[in-house]
Amino acid sequence: MEINDLKIFKIVAYEKSISKAALKMGYVQSNVTLRIKALEKELETDLLIRHNKGISLTDDGKRLLEYAEQIIRLIDEAKSEFKGICSNNYLKIGATQVMAASIAPKWLKKYSEGYPDVILSLKTDNQINLVEQIIRGELDGAFTNVKPKHESMSEAFTFVEDIAIISSVEIKATEELLEKPIIINSNNDCPYRSILEKWVYINKGIQRIIEVDSLEAIIKFVEDDMGISLLPKNLIKGNDKIKIHELANEFNKVAIYFIKRKDLRRDHPVNDFIKMLFKEDLDRSKRLKEEE
Repeated sequence: MEINDLKIFKIVAYEKSISKAALKMGYVQSNVTLRIKALEKELETDLLIRHNKGISLTDDGKRLLEYAEQIIRLIDEAKSEFKGICSNNYLKIGATQVMAASIAPKWLKKYSEGYPDVILSLKTDNQINLVEQIIRGELDGAFTNVKPKHESMSEAFTFVEDIAIISSVEIKATEELLEKPIIINSNNDCPYRSILEKWVYINKGIQRIIEVDSLEAIIKFVEDDMGISLLPKNLIKGNDKIKIHELANEFNKVAIYFIKRKDLRRDHPVNDFIKMLFKEDLDRSKRLKEEE
């Protein structure tokens, strides 16, 4: 069994298509098919179920994928060690666009100050892709709004963020908000999108939607009075072109989870990052109590 065959099999499994996998890797489709068949012959089992929409894994295929992920990750770690790019000085974090703009900067800055020798990498993507990248070992951890379900991941830290509806400064009353289109992220798994849609539905607002694929566009559209949106309060604090509208308890907070792979070593930088998150949260709680 060759490591390259396992890498090909892993990409096919993730892409759920031999043709898409071949395109991603720059191979001809027939070569990918040949390597998968070689694996099936060697293991004496079927790994894929082929159908009109692409492929899906058999039970044996799912088992092999687990082994392939572990083997590839271990080989990558070994290569890094011998190349002098030890994982102990490289921290790869993921976050959604909103979290990358709202909460990630202050925590990464704090970590960087405490661990100046560690190379930091921040990858922005949607939540589904971030989870998949953690499973594949491409990220050490990520900020998401969903609890980890895959057995290889664990929830390391939870944080509650204050959110609010935002509009242009021209809009004053709730009734005016409900007459405006909602400006939302084009990703259906965006938690801010689902909360805003629910709020509008419950309050019998209009169902006109403007979808955009960047945080900057959402803020610009709101500033120009094209509609309303919902974002973390600290993200738009100080913006004199935007008005913040407070919400009832059911809608004014969102949970953020920092999730990571379970199998990372104890001395991996991600564990120092998690300790820092807990310390920052504890210090924040103390400050809030002192202010009461």
